[in-house]
Amino acid sequence: MDVEVTTLLEAARLRSETAIGFRQAALTHDKAENYGVLLNPPKSQRVTFQPGDQVIVLGER
Repeated sequence: MDVEVTTLLEAARLRSETAIGFRQAALTHDKAENYGVLLNPPKSQRVTFQPGDQVIVLGER
């Protein structure tokens, strides 16, 4: 699924959460790619999600 980061932010907001980044499962063991974690990505960036990828959010219980 190919989405803009702003779409992730809005989806999280609608759930009363705050999206702060994402993790790409394919890069989990790649130290040079920060283990697949990208925090505070550019809002104009497009991301292609694959199975196992995750959005990192902050929220309350």
